[in-house]
Amino acid sequence: MIALWLAAGMTSIALSGDRVLTTSLDGKVQSWKNGSSRVIASRDYELYAVAANGDRIAFCGNSPEINLDGRTLRLPAGWCLSLAFSPDGRTLAAGTSEKQVELFDVASGKIARSLDTKWSTSDVAWSPDGKTLATASYGVSLWNAADGSLLRKLEARAIRAVAFSHDGTRVAAAGRDAYIWSAASGDLLRTIVPEGFAQFVGEKAVIEPINVPLLAVDLSPDGKTLATAGSDRLVRIWDIETGKELQRFEGHRASITAVRFLPDGIHLVSASLDRTVRFWTVGQ
Repeated sequence: MIALWLAAGMTSIALSGDRVLTTSLDGKVQSWKNGSSRVIASRDYELYAVAANGDRIAFCGNSPEINLDGRTLRLPAGWCLSLAFSPDGRTLAAGTSEKQVELFDVASGKIARSLDTKWSTSDVAWSPDGKTLATASYGVSLWNAADGSLLRKLEARAIRAVAFSHDGTRVAAAGRDAYIWSAASGDLLRTIVPEGFAQFVGEKAVIEPINVPLLAVDLSPDGKTLATAGSDRLVRIWDIETGKELQRFEGHRASITAVRFLPDGIHLVSASLDRTVRFWTVGQ
């Protein structure tokens, strides 16, 4: 671990240039850079998601309102659980507590398309080419972003997080276990079943041999490794081809809600309900 910053009940991470953005349950959006942080926005309700595309930032939470660069977008029903900008920054996908994902046109702020997901949507992710949107609920659904048609359903238990590989060929998701599918065929390539829960005795982590749900997932920029985290309080790195656990990081004392590889592929950032954001070095 190379850094530890205190915050409050972190729920989401986004990368914006050389900044790390976080939302938290106390309604704050924070920007982290060079070992310090500042609050850049605040609301009087819990915040669940933040997304960034360059300098453009959106965030949302327990409200029908979505803040987009100071503008307010409004959901037709429910509240906002997840956000993601399309790679070109023209569309903002919002997963909701209701049975739809709303696709907002960023320029006008209007809803361009609604996806009928049948369930609330805990996470959304775009393919690198912007042609496909993945939505996480009971399994993962892949949608044609241009016309809103359902391309395929990737079967799994309740899913909390989803991510595309940087080349767009694979889709990873976190739920009770971690899953990796072929984006093109929908074939399940690998299931990873993490065992272990970090129970702290003083400052020492004792790993209990039990399985608990995962809440976060990300694929490394080179596509060779997978990061998982969740209620186990552990950040783990896995070899995608073999499914072998390569590394684990201990330190969070509550559920880890988000994990992201930094662009260099060497460093990793995680956020937790224990009020901390931690940075890790992969391979050390």
